[in-house]
This record gives sequence, structure tokens and C-alpha cells, in this order.
Amino acid sequence: MVKIIYINSKKSLIKIPWGQCQVMNLVDIICNFVSISIFVSLVYYVFNELYILNNAHKGKFYDIHKANAPGRPEQNINVIVYAHNNENTIVQLIDSLKKQDYSSDRYIINVILDNCCDDSAKYLEIVGGTRIWRINTSTQPVGKFKAVVWLLERIMSSENSNSFVVVDADTITEKDFLNKINSVLFDTPVVIGDVQPLNCSPNIFSKFEYLNYFSGTRLINLGRTHLKLGNIIDAPVFAIRQEVLEKIKFNRKEQDFEEYFYSLKLLDNGINVIFSSRVAVYKFFNENILDVAKTIYNRRLKRFVTFRNNLPVLFFNSNLRLKELTLSMIDPGTITKLLALSFLVFVSNNYNILFSNIISDKILYILLGLVLIKSLSALLTAGILKVGLKSIFLLGFYTPFIYLFSVLVGFKQEKAGELETKGKSNLALKNNDPERCFIETTVTNGKNEIPCKLEIVQYNNNTQVIFMFKDKKLTSGKQPRVDYAMEEVMEKLKKHGFVLKTCLNCGYFRFNEAIASRHNGAKGYCLYENIDSGSRIKHLSSIWNSCENIIPSQARSAIFQKLSID
Repeated sequence: MVKIIYINSKKSLIKIPWGQCQVMNLVDIICNFVSISIFVSLVYYVFNELYILNNAHKGKFYDIHKANAPGRPEQNINVIVYAHNNENTIVQLIDSLKKQDYSSDRYIINVILDNCCDDSAKYLEIVGGTRIWRINTSTQPVGKFKAVVWLLERIMSSENSNSFVVVDADTITEKDFLNKINSVLFDTPVVIGDVQPLNCSPNIFSKFEYLNYFSGTRLINLGRTHLKLGNIIDAPVFAIRQEVLEKIKFNRKEQDFEEYFYSLKLLDNGINVIFSSRVAVYKFFNENILDVAKTIYNRRLKRFVTFRNNLPVLFFNSNLRLKELTLSMIDPGTITKLLALSFLVFVSNNYNILFSNIISDKILYILLGLVLIKSLSALLTAGILKVGLKSIFLLGFYTPFIYLFSVLVGFKQEKAGELETKGKSNLALKNNDPERCFIETTVTNGKNEIPCKLEIVQYNNNTQVIFMFKDKKLTSGKQPRVDYAMEEVMEKLKKHGFVLKTCLNCGYFRFNEAIASRHNGAKGYCLYENIDSGSRIKHLSSIWNSCENIIPSQARSAIFQKLSID
């Protein structure tokens, strides 16, 4: 005998055989679970974002108040410029940094060239005044924050710095940039800065990119700053005190993104990352639809991977602000919220399940209205009316296509097997592939100076130096330290009557075992400014560096005697 059960639907009374009842109940349970989960998530993210945006204006007043703060004593600042094929902009940035209204002996400029295949290095050598760090790996490029961590591992323990500032090479700064950094860092240990457009008439996709930034990221950062919720240090400029780096080490993460992981680590240790519009850099926006789609996808991927890797925080950590920041990693965008609400309205109108009886259409439409009001308010605050009615229409028309392209970009990368490797360390410095660094320098025979190149090859446990001039090479053996390999090459050159014009051969260069053991024989102190201007600051320099002040190493003992150095 077949049992018949009856269920009420919004349309009519439906007869369903008893054998199908269990399947139908299972479908209802899944549908209820999915619908209620989506609804609860949307309510949380919509109201949380509204609360943060409401406090964004208070964050602006906080910035204005700090702008009127009195001047602060100058600290020693270490500026790190990250570059990947930025030959068109890097010279302007370096020029703007060298023209700061800040004592020149109070800051130094380091430039990271991340697998650059353009003429950035050549232009930097012409401009001068920077320390160049080249990264050459099999994975290109390694990425901004992995490169920054790589550099900090090498220089932080020996630098006489109070703070570090990281700047993108496609930006420029104003003359008071470092003064503002110095002032803000007296009040807070970590700060992320603002980015402003340089071009007056950008194309439609550039308008989309920076309106998306001003109506979303910037306002959210301001609100989070005022509420002391912490921010992500993924910004064109950020600054941090050295004492924080020493307390909470900036590690390279194999399965995470450093900029996100470190932000969570800071908040877990009670250190807020604040946003300050006073600390601003300027950028020329020139985007196309594919660039914008890639930016959106990569940001979404970084956040998802960070959330996945830090999921235990939600269950095993009592820090509510840390939980909130972790949950913010998977905050859906406006279009995703609208699609999710459309799905819930469809379920509510077509299925007679528990969700449909608890949540009415009216509640869903109110939630939909809040999403639209929030987005419109943010766009008005960001100044969308200034772009013109035609641009507003085009932005509205292109927005769905841009997000569709971002999904397609993600699908393409996932299909190519890149999804799992994106969160892993791309900096291949610990594998079997050697790290190679090419340096342009000079060799002399006492009469003529001849341009040449050095190749520093660093393996896991040893180093090799190769001297190159046209088609001729002199190669050292694999030595346990860099200085041993350099000395071997210099001895070979000496037999041919040539001297390499590098710091290791300079009379102003101080190199002892204490310094050598700390840096694997790669660094020492340049004493030129100690002699020339009586400075007491210790200037660290790599043994292969060269400059116009190099003098024969025979003068070293006299310089040491004058400075009372043993």
C-alpha cells in the first residue's frame, strides 16, 4: 500500500508519495540552511558596513585634528621603494623623495627591483642617492610584501632607523611627505596612507578604479580607524616603527599573504593600524577593463585565502576585534550582495519552506534598500557627481561587466592551477635555485677606469662571485661567505694589474668580523660622512657597492686612527 502525505504550498494542495517524503525533507533542510545562512551573513555585513561608514566622517575630523598637531623631532626614517618595471615613474618618485623638507642625514632610500627587465636600474644609477637591491628569481615577480620582508630580514637588525616607510614606485610624493610620516608615527605605531589621482581627465576605467577606492576602501579605512578596529596594510604607502617590527617580526609566510597575515598579527597584539589621509602619495591612473578585473580578483583571492588560513581565530581566540577583522576578509561586494538578495527573494516567493515563513519579502526589500542607500551614500561622499552624467551612466553600464570579467579571470587562473599557489611564497630564495644579483661597477689599472659587471650567486649554504668584462669572466669558488668570494676574485684581478672599485677595496670602508658574521660577509660601514661631516651615524653598505668617493684601501689605517677606531 502506498501512503500519501499532503503538504501546503502557496499555489495548491500537492499529493506526494510517502517514498519521496524523505528526499523532499532533505531538500528543504538544505534550502533552509543555505537561505538562512546567506540572510544572516548579509544582515551582519550590511549593518557592520553601515556602522563603519557612519563613523568614517568622524575619522575625517580625527585626521583634521591631527593635522594641527605641533611639529615633532625628526626621527631616522628608512624609506623602501618597491619597483617592478617602473622605469617611467621611478625617477620622479626618487627626485620627490630627495627633495623632502627633512634633514638629509635623517633618512635613507632603499629601492627593491623585483625581477625588473626594464631600464629602472640604469635610471637609478644616473639619479644616484639610493641603495639598490635586486631580486632575481625563477618566479617573477615575487610581489611587494614578500620582497619587503626579504629586505627587512637583511637590513633591520643593523639599520640605525626609528621607522620604515614602504612606497610603491608608480607614485610620487610632496615635499612634506616625510615630515607628515614623522608626525603621525609619534602618535601611532603603524599607519597606512592615502592615494590621490594625478591625472585630471582619466579614462572611464580609471574613474571606476579610484571611485571604487574612494567610495569603498578609503571610507572603510577611515571608519575602522575611528572605531579602532584595525586596517589591512595593503596600501600604496605604509609606515611602521622599528620597535614594532622588533616586537612582532614581519615573517615571510608560505601559505598566506604577508600584508593580511601581519595585519591580523598586529591587531592580536593590541596594535591598531590607522589610516591617515595626511600621509598621501599621488598616482597617475591609467587602467583598462582587464587591469581593473585583475585587481578586483586578486584582492578577493587574497582575502579569501587569508580567511581560510586563519579560520581557527573565529573559534579559539577571544579577541572580538580580531574576529571582526577576520570576518571582514570575506565581506561580499555590492553586486554580490544584490545577487544574494535576489536569490533570497526568489526562494521566498517560490518555495514554502521555514525561511519563507520566517523572513517576509518586506524584510528582504528593506535589506535591499539599505544596500542601495549605503552604496549611493558612499559614491556621493566620494564625489561621483563631479565625474559628469555621461561618466555616471558609463560607470553603471560597465560595472556588471567588470565584475563578470573578474570572475572569468579567477576561473582562468583556477583552471590553470594557480589558485593553490597564489597564497604560497613566490620568493624562491629557499629552494635549490640560486639567488642572482647583477651589479654594474668599475675596475681600474691606475690610469683608466673600465666599466664591468659582477654577478653575486647565492646558494643555500655558499656564495660565488663572477667578474664579467665583455666576453671575459673570472669566477670564484663556492665560498661560505660573500666577502671570501669577493676577495678571491679581487686577488685574481690583482694578478692582472687591476683593482675593483668597490666598498671592500675602499679606505672609508670598515669591515670586521662582528659585522661580517651578522651579514654573512656582505656588509660593513661606510665612514665617509664620519670623516667629511663629522656625522656619528653608522651608514651600512654592501661590500660590492661603489661611489665617487672611493679611495685606495691603503688609506684605511689613517682614517681609523683619525676616528680612534681599532
